[in-house]
This record gives sequence, structure tokens and C-alpha cells, in this order.
Amino acid sequence: MAVQRLTIELPESVFQLLTDMATLTDQSPEQLAAQSITGNLPPSFENAPADMHEELLAMQICDINELRQIAGSQMSAQQQQRLSELLERNQEDSIQPSEQQELKALRLAADRLMLRKAYAWSVLHWHGQPVPALDELPVSNLVKDFTCASGTYLHRSPSPLRILSDISPTHRDASRY
Repeated sequence: MAVQRLTIELPESVFQLLTDMATLTDQSPEQLAAQSITGNLPPSFENAPADMHEELLAMQICDINELRQIAGSQMSAQQQQRLSELLERNQEDSIQPSEQQELKALRLAADRLMLRKAYAWSVLHWHGQPVPALDELPVSNLVKDFTCASGTYLHRSPSPLRILSDISPTHRDASRY
């Protein structure tokens, strides 16, 4: 990884805290400053589909209430019901080609919704807001039997922030759906 130089001016009290913490943690002040900056940057969206980058970037300037609304959004009850029906038919191998296309579209919509929600939680966390564990979030019945477009089952993990870091590079191109 290439290293770039950045010169910043810090108040004496901040510089003293930085050097004291660096000494206590057996790091150089430069290492500790780089770690602090890295940990405080806005969440990345580089692994998200390219056509979602603008939408995700816009979330970084949303107010807390807007972010909470996005984080709490769900598919409509109709969409959830239809997706469940199609998943069941797919499992039974009784799905029609047109229904297969509808299933792909609903899976993509669900995956994209999950990504928006996870990113909203990530931005909330960046703004210092508490982020609940997934088992503390309201979950629709759909999660119990839903398989996302990647073919993996949705599992409850420790934090919605993990969803962003778990996006594989193959999910970057939405056209594959």
C-alpha cells in the first residue's frame, strides 16, 4: 500500500493526548493518528453495486431521523407474501419461467433493501448513534425462509454493520441478476 504524507495542525491538548496514547499502546503517534482517522471515516460503499453509489453517498448527509426511517424500512406485506410464495414454488420445482424472473426481481429488490438498511445503520453508527444487534431489530417472517440472491441464507449476525463488510465483489454488478 502506498503511503501519502498529510500535515495537520492540532491543538496542544489533542497532540498531547495523541502522544500519550501512542506511548501507552506502544505505537508511533503517526500510526495512532492513521488508525484514528481510518476508524472515523464515513462508511465505504465500494463493494455495493455501482448504480447504488450515489444513493448510498447521499445517506451520509441525511439527518438522523431519515436514516432511522431507512434503517427500519421493509418490503411491503404484498411483496413479502409474493416472495414467500415464489420461494416455496421454486423449492418444489413448480415455478414457471415468468415467475422465475419475478423471483429474481424480488430477490434483487430485497438484497438492495437490505444493503440500504445496513448502510443507513452504518452511517448512524458513524454519527455516534447506537446500533442494535440484529436480534434486537424487528424482523419480518420472510427472514425465516428467505434466501438472498447470492444463494446463502440470511442469518442473524452480531451487527447490521457486518452486512456491508460481507458483501462479496460478485454483488457489485446488479446486472448479473
